[in-house]
Amino acid sequence: MQILGQVFTVENRLGMYSLIAFFFLFLLYLMRPKPFKKVIPSLIFLESSEKRMTMSSFFRKFVKDWLIFLQFFVILLLCMGAMDIATEIVFRKLNTEVAFVIDASASSKSKTEGKMLFDTYKEIAKKRVGLSNSIILVKASPEVVAKQVNPVTSINLISGLKPSDSLSNIWDAIIVASSTASPGATIIVLSDFQDSNNKDIALAQKIVEAKGFKVEMITPVSKERDNAGIIGYTIAGDSITVQLKNFNSAPKEVEYQGTKLTIPGYGIEKASFDSHEGTNRIEIRTGDDFSLDDSITLTIPKEKTKDVLLLTNKKKAYLRSALESIKGIKLTRAEPPIVNIGNQKIFVLCELDYSNLLPGTIDKIRQEVSEGASLIVCAQEGLDQGKLDDLMPVRIVQQLTQDVEIENQGSVAIVKDFNFGQSSKYLETTLTSNSSLIIAQAADKLGSPAIVLMKYGTGNVLFYGLLDDYNQFKLTPQYPIFWITVIDLLTQKEYADDLNFKVSEIIYANLISGPGGISGEKYLVPETEGDYTADGNTISVNMISSYESDINKKVSSGITLTDGKQDSIKQKVLLLPAFALLAVLMLLLEIYAIKKRGDI
Repeated sequence: MQILGQVFTVENRLGMYSLIAFFFLFLLYLMRPKPFKKVIPSLIFLESSEKRMTMSSFFRKFVKDWLIFLQFFVILLLCMGAMDIATEIVFRKLNTEVAFVIDASASSKSKTEGKMLFDTYKEIAKKRVGLSNSIILVKASPEVVAKQVNPVTSINLISGLKPSDSLSNIWDAIIVASSTASPGATIIVLSDFQDSNNKDIALAQKIVEAKGFKVEMITPVSKERDNAGIIGYTIAGDSITVQLKNFNSAPKEVEYQGTKLTIPGYGIEKASFDSHEGTNRIEIRTGDDFSLDDSITLTIPKEKTKDVLLLTNKKKAYLRSALESIKGIKLTRAEPPIVNIGNQKIFVLCELDYSNLLPGTIDKIRQEVSEGASLIVCAQEGLDQGKLDDLMPVRIVQQLTQDVEIENQGSVAIVKDFNFGQSSKYLETTLTSNSSLIIAQAADKLGSPAIVLMKYGTGNVLFYGLLDDYNQFKLTPQYPIFWITVIDLLTQKEYADDLNFKVSEIIYANLISGPGGISGEKYLVPETEGDYTADGNTISVNMISSYESDINKKVSSGITLTDGKQDSIKQKVLLLPAFALLAVLMLLLEIYAIKKRGDI
């Protein structure tokens, strides 16, 4: 028999006879003789309201006889109890220990069926809590939220979880779960299974299962979703070019700055934006299921004027011409012995009559360099090593007149592509400090350092050992570019690459702070987009990852997915205790009513 979808069965067929007997008893009660009614003359005046009295008599009889119905109900309950009526109740199987691996990477912010994917993960997790629960979040580096906590604490923690803008490292998160939970526990992985490191998640599943864990891989994504977004950018001059990719099979139309652009299925297109110093917000409109990759914020460093003091006794020099052509340089020329040392950041000694250079001038330069300024010493005939003393990165052995190749050592990234050519006259040198950095050296038997960078206090000293009059490098287009690069190097110019990071890229600085009170010392791995401050400089962090943006990528065929439904147990339950308890309650109610009426 089925009532309201619940199936009931009779286990004791003999008990049905008691129910039949009850119905006969109830029929006899209904068929009992009714009291004789006689009209008394003195009450004739009541006949006008006979109908009203008939209606009210029913309620009077009910009030008078309602206890008999209560007694019938008790008998009915006892009869039903005698029948051993039973039903099947479905119990949710509760796991002893569960380790949840919940994907909190950027792709978890995408939508599926109108709801954020991460919220769906949480709903599933809360339905699957066990007696003991551990929670691990999938990010670039797995985050252990809880270890073996009770169900109430687990549900509260899961409810408070938030997704990040981080990349995903599902492999490591699964391995961490196996080391957090006890052997034999159930590991439930809730993810779209797109590992940013392109690791084989199926292999991680097999490794953990081999350790004795039960692994359930669950993804609530059941159909293709819509997305197109920014997957890269380049900054050149006064413009920013972004790469836009359509992750759908069908063409996708996006809009930016009032312009509509159609991207073919799985295609990539470019869009250009004007840039300016400071913060630049790049935004496209897609109306798709993943808005995180529809915008980026880029910081363009501000150009700072560089004060350069050139000490020279020669009115014309190749280096002077190169420095004068560099934008953003304020070049001041001084001819010893009259030299005013100010707040310049770079001092250049070139084609100088060292006999006119006063010791006090050198001392002032030495002090400025030790406090953070930079000094460039150019090779020349008659260079006085004694006056410069510890400011010289090299010791000049002799001047040689012979052809020699000047080889770039590639030790400094920003100058590694310069070709310094061949010199017909050069200086044979050795280093004065092993901590100095050789940028270029002569291809002679000693390997004479030709261009050397040395740290001095908090400043720098660059020795430029090429004799320009005997080297063709000065006539190449690379010559002024080299000096632009050197000035940028010595003044520690900020480049756009130094101020713009991707989520999960390491930021190195003494003190770092970011959105939501994030902070760190020495280094920080950002998990959230936004503006950060590193040693007083503003930097931008963006989620730019084709792995995270590809929300339609198919799950690897090696991964065994489950439907996420919890195992259940069907248990047959006899209703006799319930009937007996209800009958006792009815009897107690009858006793109370009789006592209240005053019959006992």
